Amino acid sequence: MICIKKNIVSAFLVFSFCRAFAITSALVTNTDNDNVSFIDISNPAVPSVISTVTVGNGPQYVAITPNGQVALVANFNSETVSIIDISNPAAPSVISTVDVGDDPYGIAITPNGQVALVANSDDNNVSIIDISNPATSSVISTVTVGTTPRGVAITPNGQVALVANLDSDNVSIIDISNPATASVITTLSVGVGPNSVAIAPNGQHAFLTCLFSDNFRIVDISNPAAPSVISTVTVGDAPYGIAITPNGQVALVANSNSNNVSIINISNPSAPSVISTVAVGTTPYNVAITSDGQTALVPNPYDDNVSIIDISNPATPFVITTVAVGLLPTGVAIAPAPNASSAAKSSGLFRQITPNNPGRNLFN
Repeated sequence: MICIKKNIVSAFLVFSFCRAFAITSALVTNTDNDNVSFIDISNPAVPSVISTVTVGNGPQYVAITPNGQVALVANFNSETVSIIDISNPAAPSVISTVDVGDDPYGIAITPNGQVALVANSDDNNVSIIDISNPATSSVISTVTVGTTPRGVAITPNGQVALVANLDSDNVSIIDISNPATASVITTLSVGVGPNSVAIAPNGQHAFLTCLFSDNFRIVDISNPAAPSVISTVTVGDAPYGIAITPNGQVALVANSNSNNVSIINISNPSAPSVISTVAVGTTPYNVAITSDGQTALVPNPYDDNVSIIDISNPATPFVITTVAVGLLPTGVAIAPAPNASSAAKSSGLFRQITPNNPGRNLFN
């Protein structure tokens, strides 16, 4: 009996240590510092910046591979994509840099982690990058889209991509089943100034923010060759970033001119409704949601910080805390937490981890 108790205690201690080392990290691009902050959000109430890595000039959006090992950052001013090893969030490193088009902005990665799409906002095209070997990544094709492409999203089956074209007021729908010969299937007119796009977990609907018409639109993409706008919801002033909860029931939209986030019930895509609004910092830019759907992160570029929001009850969200990062934070992505066993192996169980500039131009 004593041996059994001892084993139980030992197992409990190992489990506790494993939990302590299973860090959930968020990546935030700091446009004016040309770097990326890594934030430990394992406990959202006490986040801390654990590392920073230098990337290209003017980093904007960031995306993370499904296995949580690699991040890609679109560098607006240097016309490159930085590829970062994030297997150890406390010591990330750039492992390669890929030249893309002019003013790269939005970025997305296929569900299999093999291919990335980058919207080149001044070239009106999308670079498709083979990232199967991150250290030797390369552009394998380029697809012409609309005017000033911004946001990019990929369907869960990895076959179709959507690109929001800010200045042509439409969305390009691209067949990426063969990334080397990707092509536009069709183009759909939406509201004025589509900027960001997200796709439902079931792949049936896409969600767009329309920057200049202050609304949020839902598109039926069940047949990518014949998409249609099925609903529109008014949100705040100049809606920018968007994210969908993992259960596909709720959307969050960052309203950059009204300094708040709209929380929208999308359980019925034909009849969505704003169920709450939460105030954040100055000019909220993008949104990311944790894999459990309980917490959201919103960068506030002109406050140089990130708001961390409890969305466990979407009807009564609240800001838990804010965390200071670099200058002009814009993009945000959340890496999946490592499982407990791998965290324990890499940490050794007993190692401790301690966890307003008016001249800046947000839109470069």
